[in-house]
Amino acid sequence: PEPAERVKDIYKMFLDGKNMKQITQILYERKRHRPSFMHSSGNVYQQEGEPLREWNAGAVREVLTNPAYIGCLIQATTCGKKYRLRNRHDIDSDDLHVHMNTHEAIISEDDFFRVAQKFEKMSVYCNKKGFQKTVPVDEDIYQDVMFCGDCGKKMIRTTHIKTLGSGDKIRWYGYRCYNSDRLDVKCPAKGISKRKIDELVMAALEKEFKLSSMRPRKVIDQCKEAMTSQISLLEREKTKAEAEMLSQNKKLSDLYMQYRMGHMSTNEYQKKKKEMDNETNAFKKRLELYDSEICSMSMELEEKCKFLSDLMKCRKKNITLTRDVIKELIKRREVYADYRVKIQFTFRMNELVEQEMMNE
Repeated sequence: PEPAERVKDIYKMFLDGKNMKQITQILYERKRHRPSFMHSSGNVYQQEGEPLREWNAGAVREVLTNPAYIGCLIQATTCGKKYRLRNRHDIDSDDLHVHMNTHEAIISEDDFFRVAQKFEKMSVYCNKKGFQKTVPVDEDIYQDVMFCGDCGKKMIRTTHIKTLGSGDKIRWYGYRCYNSDRLDVKCPAKGISKRKIDELVMAALEKEFKLSSMRPRKVIDQCKEAMTSQISLLEREKTKAEAEMLSQNKKLSDLYMQYRMGHMSTNEYQKKKKEMDNETNAFKKRLELYDSEICSMSMELEEKCKFLSDLMKCRKKNITLTRDVIKELIKRREVYADYRVKIQFTFRMNELVEQEMMNE
């Protein structure tokens, strides 16, 4: 009964105009456990000595879109070899097994479909004028390197569309700490724009090269050495695959000679030939993959070396920061609430360079 009342409250709040963030705040203020902790503890409300974790918007949305609350049973929603493994995937909605009126409903069908219509209107509004299609999202070049300096968690990228005076629409990007918005984890609010990050990266790299014995030429040599080593490894694997391919072709010739000499039947020959053809096709795909990877790595090496060479000559206008370049040069960068940013370079693993971030 207690979880059922919680579900009813969530539906009522949403239909009364509360958004999902507001609902999570109300649930936290009412000391209601989120579903995962409720299932493990058996308690709907926080008891003395228990931690209280904030609900997230995804959990609220899951409650608001779960047809189990109107008496439906849905089976075969996922398939795969084992539960929670990567090869397990969702089933298309048309192939689900839906059974109506299998248990007592908590939410009326009318309220459930009113919520569904509200979500549909929100989706239409968010995609009004086709913003998502006309202004595509750029690659996140700082993925996996942006961290909050206070709580240590990865920062998430945010984006919004801005309309210029000319009428053109562009995307602005920034990063913020996810825990800054949480009620159960106290982390100072902080954020930084991508433009400011780019400026700090360039300034920090120039400063590092000037103040330390680590020169751009040395970094270029390190890049070349590392990439050349990987390319050489791929080329050795490709040579090995080519030798196996030649051996496979010889086996096919021997198989055909045995068939022509009457040492095997037509059915037996066709069966073995089909198996060997499949193996040959697999070898061909491996060789194509090696060629593709070698070509890709060679282009990546050229791009990185050009970037560092331009940096060494201080030709900023010709430099383009890409995800590959960032991955090669920066291991981690931390943003603090007092407008400091720490950058840890991959080529100086134990030293940090600090840059003061101006308040925008």
